[in-house]
Amino acid sequence: MIKKLPLALLTALLLGACAPSMTSGAGIREVNPIESVQTAAGQNMQLAYKYPAGALELDEALLDGMLKIDFDNRSFGKDVNSVQQRITWLKIRPVDLPRNWAISLERADALRQIVDTKDDRYSTTVRYRDYVRVVYNITVPKDAEPGRHALMVKFDDGRGKGTTLPVFLTVRSTTEGNTLASK
Repeated sequence: MIKKLPLALLTALLLGACAPSMTSGAGIREVNPIESVQTAAGQNMQLAYKYPAGALELDEALLDGMLKIDFDNRSFGKDVNSVQQRITWLKIRPVDLPRNWAISLERADALRQIVDTKDDRYSTTVRYRDYVRVVYNITVPKDAEPGRHALMVKFDDGRGKGTTLPVFLTVRSTTEGNTLASK
């Protein structure tokens, strides 16, 4: 006996099973920058990437100026809290984007993540890591070829610094996942 599932239910199950990311409010998927996101032709999406700040090769003075640590702001009276600020000066530019693809910057935030707080009699010392979290708006064209694609994005801090990084997407073939049969 062959059982058939409705196409909409099957699609939802398959997409949920193979998504390498998490969703964080308003449909934004949190993505590891080295992973390839599974998608389909004709899809619009928002993807959030958290990059180590050094990977973007931005002017460090810009980040230092906006990520001041408040040593009196502590969680449960112990660890100094991390600092996060919206970045308004960061711009991106697609590099050699395939025809009909689109990628733009929805928002960017700088994060100084406190990883350790040490107090002694006279001072407080913290260890931290700086990150930049960007949210991209991406449009995959309806005629996108199946397979892996690397969308190259050039970052610009407005002072002539920044680098080019890839955003990896894997477009599924239109025949993948359209049928499911079991005995």
